[in-house]
Amino acid sequence: MKGLKTLVRVRQSALDEKRRALNLLEDAAEELVRARAAIAEEQQREAEMARDSANGAYGYGSFLKASRRRDADLQGRLSAMAERLEAARGEVADAFAEIKRLELIEAAQIERARKEAARREQEEMDELGLNVFRRGETERG
Repeated sequence: MKGLKTLVRVRQSALDEKRRALNLLEDAAEELVRARAAIAEEQQREAEMARDSANGAYGYGSFLKASRRRDADLQGRLSAMAERLEAARGEVADAFAEIKRLELIEAAQIERARKEAARREQEEMDELGLNVFRRGETERG
């Protein structure tokens, strides 16, 4: 049973590490989403400036092309990140299920040991009762 507790502790440590890695991936994905939002805001500001100024319209096309390229790059990275996130979530779920399975095995072992101890105690009590009964029969007869 001691080995099982150690195994649960090791698996829990591995689960914690996988959760930390998942959190890092989620943070990175959120950063990509924020970067895409910043690009959209920048495009909006530049579009307003281009409308308001004749000189601003001159470079707007180049800006928009480069901005869209950056956004597409971020979208591609975000898509790749989504796949990594899904894989990491699966690993966390698998590790959690493994720990729960080990904990159930441990609980079953504890319950078996408790029942065995109760059975032995009952046998001792039965033996004691029989001995008392036999002594009483011997004294009477």
